[in-house]
Formats: sequence, C-alpha cells, structure tokens
Amino acid sequence: MVASTAVNKKADAPVQIQAVDLPAVSTSNKAEIVLSGSSFQIDGGAAVDYSVNFKNTGTTTWDSYSFKNIGLSASSTSIGSSIADSSWLSQNEIYSATKSVAPGDALGIPFTFRAPAKVGQYSAKFQLFANGEPVIGSFFEISITVN
Repeated sequence: MVASTAVNKKADAPVQIQAVDLPAVSTSNKAEIVLSGSSFQIDGGAAVDYSVNFKNTGTTTWDSYSFKNIGLSASSTSIGSSIADSSWLSQNEIYSATKSVAPGDALGIPFTFRAPAKVGQYSAKFQLFANGEPVIGSFFEISITVN
C-alpha cells in the first residue's frame, strides 16, 4: 500500500491519502472471444438476440462462471438508461453456471439485450468471470445507436 500527502486547498491542512492494493488477477484465466456483431442501429426498446463464444485459452478449468454487463456509457442526454432484458438474472448479471469448461474447450452464451429507450449513442460493456475472477481477453463492447 502506498501513502502520500496532499494539501486541502480550502483548509491548507495536509490530508492523508492511501491507495488500496487490488487483488492480483490470475493469468491462468484467459479467453478468446467470437462475437455475433459489434454495432447495432435499432429502435428504442427493441430486443436484440446476441451470442458470444469464449474459448478457454488459460491453464485453469472454469468450474463456475458468470457473464455480466459491466457498464453502459451514453451521451449526456441518455444517462440512466439500461439494456437489461427480463431474461437476465439481475440488472447486470446475464448468465451464471457451475459447469466445467476445461482449457481448450469453448463456452457459448446466447442472450438478449434491449436497446435503451432514449435516442442516442451507447456503448455496452461485457465481461466473463470464471472462478470469481475476470477472465483476461473476455471483455468486449457493443456500440448501439438508438433511432
């Protein structure tokens, strides 16, 4: 952990700032992905059926995994929008399972997302997690233009 001192401009008093050490991400959890598309131009609220395939290129078997929407960035007029579908497990978690995916094996995840209701440009971010950790190489974004 690293500590540093900064000056609070209002009170001119030193402030202690401590950085938090993040847990190391295992490099044994790796993947290659194949997407069914990376950009869409659709009407607000429309459903999009999508699929993504992950190949376990690491050295560890994925005993449990989850697939999540980890963010949605939007133009300032569209903040607060969501792409979650009613088939998702929660607002951010799309799929979760406890099946084994050995190194060299592939995992296909079909899912549905919804275009945000408001007109604008969006970027939806997704990530696969295996054995409780993010899988290196599994992050991807989908560009969405809502008419």
